[in-house]
Amino acid sequence: MGKEMTLSSVHNMVKDKNVLTAAQTLIQAIAYEKTVREVIEPAQQEVVDFFKFKIPEENKHLNRTSDTITNPKHMYLSDDEDFKLYLAEMDRIHREKGFEKPSPDHCPLLMAESLTREAKRVFVDLTAEYTGMDTDTILHSPDGFNSYKNYIRLTLNLLAPKLK
Repeated sequence: MGKEMTLSSVHNMVKDKNVLTAAQTLIQAIAYEKTVREVIEPAQQEVVDFFKFKIPEENKHLNRTSDTITNPKHMYLSDDEDFKLYLAEMDRIHREKGFEKPSPDHCPLLMAESLTREAKRVFVDLTAEYTGMDTDTILHSPDGFNSYKNYIRLTLNLLAPKLK
């Protein structure tokens, strides 16, 4: 981006109400995602454990440790019928737990993760005026994703005393 971060630019960033609002929004998104994760992931595991979905022969080469799916993240290995059953069970659980969704195939956890990703991007891009580093610049650096996570952590820590 070309702009250098200075002590003056950091002072200005800490006073910028838009940056502070974006930081607060990001913290809330992270907390919401964590709360949703604590409800959804155990339910996903219960469904996988209960149904013991078989891995079809044509997908066994993708998972050589078991003939059944033991991790919900591996449901992509299931056949279409089992995957539909998994989605139906998860939809029932989502509704039972009170989650509002635009359609039955939307997952509250994926929606929360998406919200957090967007809040991170907005936050980083708002701070770029003061730091000279936007999302794309950071992600395309040699240590990309780790740099992005560290940038967010450090910048939030810098702003924390100003947040409510």
